[in-house]
This record gives sequence, structure tokens and C-alpha cells, in this order.
Amino acid sequence: MRWFDAAVICGWVFVWCAPAAAQTPEFRAMWATRFEWPHASQDICQAAIDELMSDLADAHFNAVFFQIRGQADVLYPSPVEVWSPLIGGQDPGWDPLAYAIQAAHAHGIQFHAYINTHTCWQSVPAAAHTLPENPNHTFYAHCNAADPAARDWLLHDNLTAPAQFGESHYVWFAPGVPACQAYTRQQVLYVVEHYDVDGVHFDRIRTPGTNTVSWDPISRARFLDPRTNPEGLDFSAWTADQITRSVRDMYAAIMALKPHVQVSAAVYPNPTTAPTAQHQDALGWAAAGAMDLLVPMMYYGGGAGTAWDTWLQYWLAATSGCETYIVPGHSTSQGVSSLVDQINLARLRGAAGNSVFSWSSFSFWTTYREGVYAVAAPVPALPWKANPTTGIIVGHVTAPDGLPVTDAQVHAAGCTHTALSSTDGFYSFVHLPPGTYTLSATHPDYRAVSLPDVVVAAGAVVACPLAFVETTPAGDFNDNGWIDPGDLAPMLYCLGGPGYGFLPGHFCATGDGDADADVDLRDVALFQRYYGVP
Repeated sequence: MRWFDAAVICGWVFVWCAPAAAQTPEFRAMWATRFEWPHASQDICQAAIDELMSDLADAHFNAVFFQIRGQADVLYPSPVEVWSPLIGGQDPGWDPLAYAIQAAHAHGIQFHAYINTHTCWQSVPAAAHTLPENPNHTFYAHCNAADPAARDWLLHDNLTAPAQFGESHYVWFAPGVPACQAYTRQQVLYVVEHYDVDGVHFDRIRTPGTNTVSWDPISRARFLDPRTNPEGLDFSAWTADQITRSVRDMYAAIMALKPHVQVSAAVYPNPTTAPTAQHQDALGWAAAGAMDLLVPMMYYGGGAGTAWDTWLQYWLAATSGCETYIVPGHSTSQGVSSLVDQINLARLRGAAGNSVFSWSSFSFWTTYREGVYAVAAPVPALPWKANPTTGIIVGHVTAPDGLPVTDAQVHAAGCTHTALSSTDGFYSFVHLPPGTYTLSATHPDYRAVSLPDVVVAAGAVVACPLAFVETTPAGDFNDNGWIDPGDLAPMLYCLGGPGYGFLPGHFCATGDGDADADVDLRDVALFQRYYGVP
């Protein structure tokens, strides 16, 4: 509110006017879902986008979570995924995403591309359980329960029962399938690389329902393998860890392309139950340095001293010291009085702002413009981006033939995290203190490789390709990529001399370096050649 003072001197009236006090920076965000703005008519669609951005700017909002991908189909021209039926199911002849970004920026609105990560399809109408009309939809290649050859990414209720539809009538991706993880990351990176987005915002980045794990064959085999379950987690914790690994990899890859882009996620409001109930360990993402903004979906009323307040303070305390802002989310269904109270409470508690769900049901523009948002505010700066104190390592692991290696273990000396390469060979380490690291990669099919003297500076994203150059030498009984003392006892056990044979697949075949169906002195010579050589 502007103020003035006045004095009368010799009949003249002097008035001093002061500008309104600047508002503390805060996120004033709104979700705009894929059900609110698209239309097959270009004129109608563009008018909706223009209206949205104008509404936000007039009421002094400063950011939008604008949905562009909901169910492995998209609202922009993608080289991989098909057009959403919400915009006609075919190329509309223009680029809605580019138009929306331009409109947002013209109105001073930050644009965050809102992307569902773990949903392949949604039936609309729900009860009909409709399937995609476009035969090129990802559903038909990887999530079709009716086709045993095309359901490798589909969440399974058990080893033999793929779950075609789950919560909210979505078809859900299994979070523990490396090929699916890589695919989703690549779709996100396409948007970051080709569009001037200020951020990417993840939703449905979890499993459906409550305590649902995927028993698909790929996930189950990887869970049971110590190489791909290096921490020995139970199945529920392993499932959550798979999503966390995807978050780490997406964050690192985005930073490698455009380090200014903000990464955020809409998450369940209770961070103590979500890691097991939805396998969404949002606080773990923050602790790992892989999330800039967390937006808990706290869609219920309550002011100071209520459960809403308690959980807000919990989120803030739990992320204290992390490079993550908390931006509580609330819903228009609460009513304007509740929304205003929670905006003021979020400010009082030290949150970084708030986000409201969602545009088409919001009717409180005047109340906001004349009240809690009377003065425009900038979005807060992210000090860990402006003045970073840690670095990132990214890379790809390849085989001797140059092809990517899946599930190689990658270690950075001094770092407790074990990275796993994805189907495209990609691996990452985030939030690394500046220093010099030695990287090593192991895989049972190849001889281990290492890369010393990797220098990581604050703010740097260091690319470190790791290439296996030899297959694993015979005698690696413990599958760690080299011959070490742990292999000596089984090698001696299998040593039988000339004429002692065994069937293919026998345990002792691992020591048969010359491939003559026995373990003899020639194999011992090969064993000794590589013994203790990393």
C-alpha cells in the first residue's frame, strides 16, 4: 500500500510519495493441467493460453506449472511420442508448447513444463477402460497387458499378472525397468534441450495406490540380484530407490544441458509414509541434492496449529540444510479464506511460496490481486544455482563394441553412492564436494575399468565416459570384474587337471579360460596372469 506525507509551507502544499514496500520474493504458482487448456482448434487453444497467462499476470502470480505430457503422449511436437488426443490426436500444425512459453514470458511468468513420469495411459471415460487409438502409442510397444511380448514396462500385480489399469484408471509404468527409466529421462531432456523452459515439474512420480510394488519379471530379477540391489534393500525400499535413482539421473542430465533450469515435483503431503506407501522418497531426493523445489500437495484446510501447519513445519525442518525449497500446494476446493490463510501462514513459517490447484476452478482473482498478492513479487533466487558449492559427474558406460552397458556398477572413490548404468549406459553422481575422484565400473561380463584424477569443481558438470575394453577374465567367480583373493578358493576347487570335464553351465565353467570344458593348468596360468590386476 502506498503512503504519503504532506507539509504546508508559505501556502504551498508539498507531498512526499513513497513507492510501496517491495514484496519479499516468493513463488506464486498455479497448476494448469492438460484438461484445462488444449483444444483441437488452434484459435481456441491459443486464446485459452493467452487468457491463462493474462489471468496470472494480472493477479501478480509469477509461475505456472503447465502440463505438456500426461500419459506418454504429448502436447508438443515430439520425435518419439504421439500427439495427445486432447489436442486432436494428430499434428495440429503449430507448436503449443513454444506458444505457451512465449506467452508466459511475455507476461513475466516463469514457465515450468509439467510432466507425468510414471503413467503410460489413462482411460477417459474411466469406466470404459479405453485404449489408445494411435497404434504408435508407447502403450502398444511396452504396456499392453494383452500382449506378453509388449508389456515389459507395465506394472505387475505379481509375476504373471500385469496390471492393465490402476489408480485413477491410469496404466502405470514399472519403476524398476532400466529401459523405461532411460526412455522417460530422454523425453524430459528433449523438452529441456529444445525449449526455453524455466523449469520442469514432475507429477505421478511414484507407484499407484498404497504399498504397490511391481512384480514384473525385470524388476523382480533386478531386485534379487545383489549387483542391482547393492544396498540389500527389501522389495519396497528397492522400488523407492529405483525412483530416487531416476530422479538423480534426470536432475544430473538436466544440469548437464541447462544448469539454470529448476527441477520440481508435486509430492504426497506426508513424507513419512510416502516412501513406503507410494515409493516416493521426496526427502531422500532433497538430501541427495537432486530436487530444487518440492511442492507437497496439501489439499486440505487448516491454519496455524492445525495438521496443515504441522506438516508444513515438518517439511521445512526436514529439508533444512538441503538445497531445496518447500512450496506448499493447496486447492481451490478449500475456499478462498483457507487459501489466503495458508499463504500468510506459509510466509510466516518461511516457506518459499505456494502453488494452487488449479486454473479452471480458480475464481478468486480479485481477492488475491487486492489482498495477499496486492504487490507484485519476484520468484526467489536459488542460491545453490547462483553460487554452487558442489559438482556433478555424468557419463555413459559402454562395452568393447561401443554399445551401452546396462546395470554396470559405477563407484566414485570416497562417495557412498553406487551408481547403476541405465539401458543407454547413462550414470550419474550428484551433489559431490569439490575434489579429485577415481571412478571405477564393474560388470560380470567385462573386466573392470577405472578412471583416475577426475577433478570436480563447484558448479561443474563433468562428463566421464567409461568404456570396458575386455570381457571378464575366466576365474571371476564372485562377479566383481577382476580376479581377486575371493576367486582363489573356487578356482582351486575346480582344478581337476586334463580329462576332468563338466557340462555347460556348471559352476566351474567360470574358471575355464581356454574353453576346453575343464579347469586345468592352462586355465591356472590365465588365472595367475590376471590375479590382482584391477
